[in-house]
Amino acid sequence: MTPVQHFEALRAKFVSELEASRAEISTARATLAASEAEHGEARTAWQDLNAFLANAHRSPSEGTAAPLRHEILNSDERSRLDSAESARGAARAAVKNLEYTVNELALAIDQVDAALTAAKVVHLPRTTEPPTRRKPLVVDFDDIEMPRGAAR
Repeated sequence: MTPVQHFEALRAKFVSELEASRAEISTARATLAASEAEHGEARTAWQDLNAFLANAHRSPSEGTAAPLRHEILNSDERSRLDSAESARGAARAAVKNLEYTVNELALAIDQVDAALTAAKVVHLPRTTEPPTRRKPLVVDFDDIEMPRGAAR
C-alpha cells in the first residue's frame, strides 16, 4: 500500500467517523434539551417548596426547626433536582466531547486533504521543458575575414 492509498483510506475512515459523530451530536443535543427542561421543572418545584417553607414561619427571626429542615433536604423534590442536575451535567459534557471530536475529525480530514494535494502537486508533469544545453557553434577558420586595418 502506497502512502497515498494509505491516506485515502484514512480519509474515508475519518469521513465515516465524522458522519457518525454528527448523528450522535444531534441525539446528544436532544438529550441535553430534555435534561434542561427536566432540570427547570425540578428547580421550580424545589424553589416552590422552599418558598412555602419560608412563608410557614410566624416571624422573620424564627428559624426552621431541624426535623423540618432535614425532611425538606431529603425530600423527593431535592433528590429529583439532584438527579436532574447530574443528568444535565452529563448531557452537557457529552455534547462538548462530541463537538470536540467533530472538530478534531474535520481538522484531520483537512490535513489529509492537504497531504494528498501536496502529493498530486509533486507528481504533476512539467508544463515547460527544461532548457536544453547550448551547443557551441562550429567555427571554420578558413572563412574568417579580418576587417581592414585590424591586421596591422
